[in-house]
Amino acid sequence: MKELHPHTKLRGTMSNLILGISDGMIVSLAFLTGISLNLADSKVIIMTGVAAIISSTVSMFFSGILAKRTEIDLFDADYKRELYEIENEPEEERQEMIEFYSKKGLSKADTRRIVSSITKSKTKWLEDMLLNEVHVHKDELGSPIQAGATMGLACLVGGFVPLAPYVFVGSLPTAITTSIIIAYSSLFIIGSIKGKMTKRNILASGCEMLLVGIVASLIVFGIGKVLTFA
Repeated sequence: MKELHPHTKLRGTMSNLILGISDGMIVSLAFLTGISLNLADSKVIIMTGVAAIISSTVSMFFSGILAKRTEIDLFDADYKRELYEIENEPEEERQEMIEFYSKKGLSKADTRRIVSSITKSKTKWLEDMLLNEVHVHKDELGSPIQAGATMGLACLVGGFVPLAPYVFVGSLPTAITTSIIIAYSSLFIIGSIKGKMTKRNILASGCEMLLVGIVASLIVFGIGKVLTFA
């Protein structure tokens, strides 16, 4: 069985966390900004904000489950296809492996020795074909429930960041300003972390995430204005 490095094990979890937090924060910020600039009742804003956050959390939870379930189903389909080809077209599959290892710069003798060793075991042969063609190991797929729970909880936490000022700050204008500043700063930080993880420019990645939050807020604010004066 392939041994997974710690960073490989954490990669999927960190990706789900960043996606959940940023999505929850953007949705919550956009909703709260739009509704607070069209309503003056703080209690109504908080109640509707909580409802929106919970709805987004539930949606993210099930979206995470479905996304991971789809990933697993696709892997299973590739698994069955490769198994069928190994059992019914072994020579073609051996030739594919020879071509793959030859492209790595190995000599013909080394390539044939490696291929011969791997193909002695159907399990190792199948695993190697999947890694070469699908580039995913079954142990990396993880659990649909875990993926959904991670994304859902992250979305819940992210959603309450823009809401907090409305709860703890008395003045509505101050709460709006504080919420925007905290949320936008958080989005920039999250984007920067994402950039560091993906080896991108940290500043560019942070600004990208910040821009998404700004655009989302403006869109919802515009929709709120249209509905208010409709």
